[in-house]
Amino acid sequence: MAGGLLARADRDPAGPAARSALLAHRWLLVPLCSLLAAIALFFAITAPHTDPGTDIASLLSQGGDYNSPSAISSTSPAAPWASSAPRSPSSLLA
Repeated sequence: MAGGLLARADRDPAGPAARSALLAHRWLLVPLCSLLAAIALFFAITAPHTDPGTDIASLLSQGGDYNSPSAISSTSPAAPWASSAPRSPSSLLA
């Protein structure tokens, strides 16, 4: 439906389809995208940062086991839910 509306707006730039497409863009898409950009900016700012001396290879070699003792920084306290034994995906379902 949106493609048909935009095709009609391209054929007649002064017609009602062009005006409704412009209004939809101005009053729906711009505020929606601005809100989503603000949310993304919030998460980008509040995301946890690594230590300044951290090597990217050590971060990539973790393999998704972010609760392992080697993944937890020595300066931060250990998380209470983190266990020293790795857990398999099947044990998480049980």
